[in-house]
Amino acid sequence: MMKAKIYQFPQGDEKAKLKAEIARIKNAPVVEKRKQWLWSFCLKLFFVLRLVVAFVADMTLILAVTICHSVIYLSIILGTFFLILKYSTNGGVWDGSMIACATIMILGLFDAESVADWHLFQRLLCVYNRQAKQAQNESTEGQD
Repeated sequence: MMKAKIYQFPQGDEKAKLKAEIARIKNAPVVEKRKQWLWSFCLKLFFVLRLVVAFVADMTLILAVTICHSVIYLSIILGTFFLILKYSTNGGVWDGSMIACATIMILGLFDAESVADWHLFQRLLCVYNRQAKQAQNESTEGQD
């Protein structure tokens, strides 16, 4: 005689826990794909943010160097004037104007085109791609 197989199936809370565990296992690949997508999106967003900050900082530096380079002769005249004032008033005008004038003269020594080629902030924020820039320069040299 054959014995009937009787299985004890979970009931109530145990059944709900088992269903939740099965659903979690079935959804595991989907959740992992969503996590990977979200992580790659966050990395891309962080890269774009660094790229924008580096570009704005580079353009600001180039603009400052360009302005100072165009005003360098005026800054030499102003620097001489402030030095004469400083020594004739026993250091009375040393209120930061000499520091500003010296900064203008130092920034004015650089050429804006060479500063643009340095890509200082792009290198600092690790978004500068040397191979792409070299390929771009080679393609423009080939067209000339």
